[in-house]
Amino acid sequence: MSKPLRVFFVSVAMLYALVLGWLVFATARIAAAVPPALPPFECCTPYLRGSAAVPLNAKEFDRFDLSDGSALSLRLVPSDGDAPALLFAVLTSPDAATLTVNSASLGSRPVLGSFAGHGTDVGYRGEPVALWCAFEVVPPLQDGSALSITCTAVNSDGSRSVFSRKGVLSHAL
Repeated sequence: MSKPLRVFFVSVAMLYALVLGWLVFATARIAAAVPPALPPFECCTPYLRGSAAVPLNAKEFDRFDLSDGSALSLRLVPSDGDAPALLFAVLTSPDAATLTVNSASLGSRPVLGSFAGHGTDVGYRGEPVALWCAFEVVPPLQDGSALSITCTAVNSDGSRSVFSRKGVLSHAL
């Protein structure tokens, strides 16, 4: 092989190595700028964090005020005809770890439908302000319907609080 041909192949190989190195560097720089993907959501993961998670049109129809300053607010989002009404249980307590709606019924007929979600409302500094969970209510409640409901809150120390009302008149709709 002639000397000019060898110089040409060596030059092409070096150019190829430089371009390949630049591509690796550029890819690493771009990858560092992209945040890592969030882990997949599972049903048993801790509460999601989000601000203004409970809709503004959720109207409070019952409230439990406790001596320690915490409160459980029961709210309904009215049915729009196509979607069922949503029941939100919102607990403001610094010690609460989980919140569950155990049952809801109109008379003897259960109306607690599918699970609609849960989360944590956070304040301006990222601190938890309230836990909430939501369920569909089927059939949609009418104004003045007598609703019985039971909720359970579990505190971070493992203690439980059970909230129960029988035949509450809902004026949320």
